[in-house]
Amino acid sequence: MDEQFDWLSLLEDGAIHLSSEQIGESYPFQIDGDLKVFLRRRGDTLVPYVTLATKQGEYAINGMARESGKYRDYQEIWKDNPKKPTSKMPMSGVMGLAMEMLKIKYPLVYEQLKAQA
Repeated sequence: MDEQFDWLSLLEDGAIHLSSEQIGESYPFQIDGDLKVFLRRRGDTLVPYVTLATKQGEYAINGMARESGKYRDYQEIWKDNPKKPTSKMPMSGVMGLAMEMLKIKYPLVYEQLKAQA
């Protein structure tokens, strides 16, 4: 696939999916679902959206998805941290994995996003 010319297919249709089983112990949500990483246009740039698709609906995981107003708030399903009862499970593992998957599957897109940051 020539990623340089395949921008439109990278929008939600080309989403990367990771199940809660694939994520494992670092999965920070109370319900099972598929983590989705996809791109949306924002003006002249592409921005990554990270959402969680569940039977109960789709939840915004990153800021771009939250700002769109199209998804439910993940805080409704965010797990308490068993190691620190007064805090929630870290999101860094899931977000890092999402960006790593984007980097592996679409390296040219990842580099362009990195350059835009």
